[in-house]
Amino acid sequence: FPRVFYAHVSDLEPDCVLVVQGHVDMSGEDPKVLADEIWPMHEYSTSFYLVPPPDADRRVLWTRMKDLFTKYAGTHPVYVKSDGSWRQLAPLYWIDGSREIREELITLMGAQAVRVR
Repeated sequence: FPRVFYAHVSDLEPDCVLVVQGHVDMSGEDPKVLADEIWPMHEYSTSFYLVPPPDADRRVLWTRMKDLFTKYAGTHPVYVKSDGSWRQLAPLYWIDGSREIREELITLMGAQAVRVR
């Protein structure tokens, strides 16, 4: 946390809202929450992580996904897990982050396939 803290000390102000991404360290006696990244709220944008179901017809799924990406175009990056690795889609396929696109992606792929970070 000190490395991340000192890198962002200028962002710290009273009543300032920050977004903190981190992990839990279970190596000591007590669990600790450690910050990996810190953003001022006005600079933070969520990203969407999609894991296509293994039994899905990839061509049909990709066509439907592209239709949704066009309908809900925006500035939120989209990552798709393919062949075991994450791939960021081109900005052409980024989405608006609305509740509607989340619901449509969940309907298309299933709740376990859609993650927002």
